[in-house]
Amino acid sequence: MKSLKINGLQCGLQRHPDSETTLILVHGGMDRMSSMRKLMRLGAETVNVFAYDRRGYAGSPPLERPATIADHISDLVGLIDFLNSEHEIAPANTVLFGHSIGGVPAIGAGIQVGAKATCVFETSPMWLPQCSTSGIGGGLISEIDDPSQFAEAFMRKMVGNKVWEKLPRTTKQQRMSEGATLRAEMVDVRVSIPWDWRDITLPFGVGYGGLSREHQIANSKLLASLVEGCSLVELPDARHGAHLDNASALYEQLIQPLLA
Repeated sequence: MKSLKINGLQCGLQRHPDSETTLILVHGGMDRMSSMRKLMRLGAETVNVFAYDRRGYAGSPPLERPATIADHISDLVGLIDFLNSEHEIAPANTVLFGHSIGGVPAIGAGIQVGAKATCVFETSPMWLPQCSTSGIGGGLISEIDDPSQFAEAFMRKMVGNKVWEKLPRTTKQQRMSEGATLRAEMVDVRVSIPWDWRDITLPFGVGYGGLSREHQIANSKLLASLVEGCSLVELPDARHGAHLDNASALYEQLIQPLLA
């Protein structure tokens, strides 16, 4: 995969010689494009694949202020425009996949550029009153203001105290430095309206894990129910990190059907 720096964002592009279709992978909160490597390898067998570190994570430096969801959507639209102008990858031939909160900019950008298709895994439309906000981030937002402490608490709840304590000091420091981005987007997604679900066009797919938390399943089903004709896919043996632990099933059942 070719490493690129586009508009200040760290990106990766793998071209396929016989395909005009491009799969764009968008990671979630406190994550990075490297976590998508299994999906990248699967996609690269038949199509072009593009991934990137979202603003404020890993190799993509933050703005002078914490990025909003609108910033993340704008970044992704800009990347798609760059791929079109510099690599002749047409927006109409792109399929976007977003994991968790990364699905929010994926859907927003897909609407704006007229993507071929969009799919998300356990993406919650938190601004809707009927959406459950009982997840890990929701409780921490009301308890912790300091970005570094917020990031550490989030990671401890996600991976467990033992795993966190074993992480190298540099890894801990990087995750804590990303706390401002994480907290800002988790607050923003609850108060802003990044897009209207009625603007989502088909094909559109939503996936969830059968072993995921109750609110993650409920919110996925809520999003799918809003879009008539949406494909709803359950991965019975998967949890929230399906792109890491159940990548083959995620790709084959949710993403691959939209690439045809």
